[in-house]
Amino acid sequence: MSEDLDRLQMRFQRGTLVHPSRGAPGLVDLAAAFWAAAEVPGITLTPAAEQLRGRIGEAQHLVLVVADGLGLDLLESMPAASFLWQRLAGAVTSVFPSTTAVALSSIYTATWPGEHGVTGHWMLGPGASGPMTVLTFSKRGDRADLRASGVEPAEVFRAQGRLGASPRATLFLLPERIQNGAFSEFSAGGAARAGYRSLADGVDALLDFVRTAQGPTCSVLYTPRVDDAAHEHGPAHLEVVGAVRALDEELRRLSVALGEAGRIVLTADHGHLPVVRGGARVLRWDDEVGRHLRTAPTGDARVVYFHLDRDADAEAFAGAFRERYGEQFLLLTPDEVIEAGLLGPTVSEVARERLGDLVGISMGADVLEFRPAGGKADPRLTLRSQHSGLTAAEMRVPVVLI
Repeated sequence: MSEDLDRLQMRFQRGTLVHPSRGAPGLVDLAAAFWAAAEVPGITLTPAAEQLRGRIGEAQHLVLVVADGLGLDLLESMPAASFLWQRLAGAVTSVFPSTTAVALSSIYTATWPGEHGVTGHWMLGPGASGPMTVLTFSKRGDRADLRASGVEPAEVFRAQGRLGASPRATLFLLPERIQNGAFSEFSAGGAARAGYRSLADGVDALLDFVRTAQGPTCSVLYTPRVDDAAHEHGPAHLEVVGAVRALDEELRRLSVALGEAGRIVLTADHGHLPVVRGGARVLRWDDEVGRHLRTAPTGDARVVYFHLDRDADAEAFAGAFRERYGEQFLLLTPDEVIEAGLLGPTVSEVARERLGDLVGISMGADVLEFRPAGGKADPRLTLRSQHSGLTAAEMRVPVVLI
């Protein structure tokens, strides 16, 4: 065991970092329980998932609400009289990295990242396509659609969304601006998709769908408003409080309209942890660390995958990285990440390859801000609050049963 892997394991033992599959039930367990309740065939339930399945129970109209960025601490900060707080049933642990593309893939497929193959907000695309942004299915630099370069979604997403496999009438609801993207198509798994302009519009569309259905239904409602506000302003800002309150009000309205025939399961993909002053560690393309790279790092702000130049000295890179960032970041090999069980019980060769040559993991709130030639960081890396790390604020997400 390397020194950094030992340091990681010690932090798990002490509780300063949260392992994705040890201790509390996980997001994959909750997803499997929900899809089993929706009668999706082929779902395997762990003991933890069996318990969650029992708590979900039976319902004519099943609704999964995914509130992007709604960490457990955000929900716990709500007034005790709030609708969601009173129906908080517990918490589950997000996946690694705790970022939207990875966690949503696990929710929608009920599989671990090691199986579905989505390992970060950014990944190396298939073949020579270079770094890609998963959620927009585009090249990271010029944002060109990867399908225009001949890359098909099936080459990137290695599992299937489960919603379309339910024998019930199904509907996937999400904001209009992302309704027709490749990631949304994968997430829906063949189910019909509908876009909405506001959360209230989305709830109205869901209720219209249920009222006109001829039998049992299963719906997914995805809302990014909390996450957007937390990224821009920080999780303690009034904009975030307002977004959580609006969610509370709309789910109260949805619950009343569905009545006893409905069952709503609310969860999130990850929580948020603000970037502290001075917590953005800069990595430049041409410095003593960056000069070893053949392409921009992938992953996210707190979990970073390094792809070394073919002639690079891995030990020299590791030494330079630890000298500069060793107090804030651990540096592991892909095999050590897999050995630690961070990607789940099984890891495909595709998922392993997407980890690059070395993996940097923040031990707290620090982020790594890569600056390519020209000196400007990707706007995502300069946001007030981030996620993808292993802190409790990022990893613990609520389970609300309504």
